[in-house]
Amino acid sequence: MKHPGSKTVARLLTSLFVVCMLATLSLAQSPVSYSPTLTKVFGDKVLRVGVNPLFKPFSFIKDGKRVGVDIDIANLLAKKLGVTAKIIAPNSFSDLIPMLQAGDIDIIMAGMSITFERAKTVDFSTPYFDTGLSILLNKAKSARLGISGVPNYTALVRELVQNGKMDQLVIAVTEGKAPQRIVPRFFPRATIKPYPSNEAAAVATLKGEADLMVHDEIFLKVWLKEHA
Repeated sequence: MKHPGSKTVARLLTSLFVVCMLATLSLAQSPVSYSPTLTKVFGDKVLRVGVNPLFKPFSFIKDGKRVGVDIDIANLLAKKLGVTAKIIAPNSFSDLIPMLQAGDIDIIMAGMSITFERAKTVDFSTPYFDTGLSILLNKAKSARLGISGVPNYTALVRELVQNGKMDQLVIAVTEGKAPQRIVPRFFPRATIKPYPSNEAAAVATLKGEADLMVHDEIFLKVWLKEHA
């Protein structure tokens, strides 16, 4: 089904790490120096894994069951440890770190980027997936800004500056995710509108509440394929 506000995805010149985040869980420790978290995991025979409530293709509901890349990895890790994975999806992505700190979950696998602020309180593993940020553009809505064709980031900013309309640009982002922090640096003077989920931000862009959305390239490609 084609929507009247046609959309395109353009690559942004920046990188975003998607990682598995480990708190006190250390798989490299010897049996005599297990962390309290790992000791509890072995004792309970359960690894509690916090995942993103909705982040295709990593975590989503299909036929009433939570599936995705992160769920597969969580089950493989639990199997390696000889325990069972318990998948826990909070109401909001921003709840994950507080849940980890409170001991409600043992590990996070949720498409979480590595930041200095997060690294102050939690430990990150080596990234298991690299992606870039991309732009989901509502061409019908953004036409009022004089944006032409399918712009890359450089061309988009150049046109906005030349047209003197950067301050009229409205950008949708997901609350608590990397773009909310990064986008203001790439689009100075633009209005940033945070939404509670990736899907909500994408739908808002489709409806014309925003001119474009900035998010992980892989999510935008999957979403666009399903909604174009």
